[in-house]
Amino acid sequence: MRLIALMVALAAPAHATEVVWLTVHDPSAELRVGSAAGAEGPPLAVDDLRYAATHDPEADEQALEALDAVLAEVRPFESRLDGELIIMRELEAPISAVRVLRDESDRERLFRALVYQGFAVNRFFDVELGEAPKAAPYRLDAESGAQVRPWVEALALEPERKLTPYEVAEAPARIAYSELQAVQAAALPALIVPPELPEDAVLVVDGRAVDTTASPTLRVVPGRHLVHVRRGEYVATRWDVRLGPAESADLEWVSGDVAFAAWQANLAAGKPTPPTPELAASVEALGGSVVVALQHGDRLLAYTLTPEATLPLELPRPQAARDDAPGRAVQAELSLGSGWVGSHDFYYQDYTAAPNSGATVNAASLGTSAALSLDTGPVRFVAGVDLLLPLGEHHAARYRDRFLRLRPTPFAGVGLAPIQVVAGYAFPYHPWVGGRLAFPLTGALELRAVGGGGIPAAYRREDGTTYRTRPLGSAWAGVGVRL
Repeated sequence: MRLIALMVALAAPAHATEVVWLTVHDPSAELRVGSAAGAEGPPLAVDDLRYAATHDPEADEQALEALDAVLAEVRPFESRLDGELIIMRELEAPISAVRVLRDESDRERLFRALVYQGFAVNRFFDVELGEAPKAAPYRLDAESGAQVRPWVEALALEPERKLTPYEVAEAPARIAYSELQAVQAAALPALIVPPELPEDAVLVVDGRAVDTTASPTLRVVPGRHLVHVRRGEYVATRWDVRLGPAESADLEWVSGDVAFAAWQANLAAGKPTPPTPELAASVEALGGSVVVALQHGDRLLAYTLTPEATLPLELPRPQAARDDAPGRAVQAELSLGSGWVGSHDFYYQDYTAAPNSGATVNAASLGTSAALSLDTGPVRFVAGVDLLLPLGEHHAARYRDRFLRLRPTPFAGVGLAPIQVVAGYAFPYHPWVGGRLAFPLTGALELRAVGGGGIPAAYRREDGTTYRTRPLGSAWAGVGVRL
């Protein structure tokens, strides 16, 4: 446990931030930038950065889930005296918190809440809707008289839909809704003027994708409309508009493609400029700091992006250049893991006591290792000792008059940085050959795997007999830290 704590402490970054790659890159480059940034997760896509301030599917879904929950909670108040006041007040905040409708399902969830809130307003105030002070937040004044605002907003979403007893149980309320529906159908439409959109962008009004090429304006039923631009899976921008009859809303939005391309070109040229206002808002949404990186051949650039500035980020040197001697690096390695040890010695060394079974000749084990490595160019030399601890009842090695459970294996080997071939001696009586593999994770932390086999040998026991050992196999994996 202490070794694990040491590894985590050594590998933990002082500060963690997101990394965004602006170009295709090598895995080794990703590791270098991730280590410098202290990144805790995989890199973000470019559009994750560009639309972080407007694309938040988790928050959008949470808003709708909160609305569903409140709607279910307030329904029992329908049968309580003055319970309508609780219904309309409790639904107001979660209804207002819904800021985007992604599809038909989202629209349906908001519609159900609006018609039920409107039912509470209609039943409580009835003919006093236009005069009661408490009704002011829930009414709209029109030429035809006071209107139930939640119903007006529901009709803006579904102008032709008839209410069912499932949505509003009382028939008088459904009749009042139908009368308002007829009034809204006869009213002058409201107009939405969409912005000029890139070819890959889609305008979505109240959860419905609309064709903006057929007409320069969109006619909609007066009321509240939730509009957004979708680019691929991202919400690129959004609007919450409220329109009366004959009113219009000019939606303004610039894609930012040209400005983003110019900003990226400056980064590639090594001449960083401050982020655009849209990028600054996205950086704020991502926590106030993001690392962006580019790779062009062997040229690797990384910058720390804040809402105010784009600052060069110093990257760690490639691993082979981390020692004072050019092209060489001496490092210490510590590892901890678990795996398997197997040998028929576990049975034959004491076959009168050990059962003749697969469980006798195969053992789960714990493994740990300490080593030193020397990198010379791409070649790595390694030397150290592995300690294997088989855990089963019969999984100790009999040697002379003792049973040795802990199996130290000193070794030495050579190979490339990720993998080496090694040879050593697995005590008490096996010459040993095998291999070692290391895969970098983050910071100083690595995924390690060790495997190999002990070569049969013979040794003379104290009673004068000769015991010929059987082959020994072992394999284990775990985590390691490079110091």
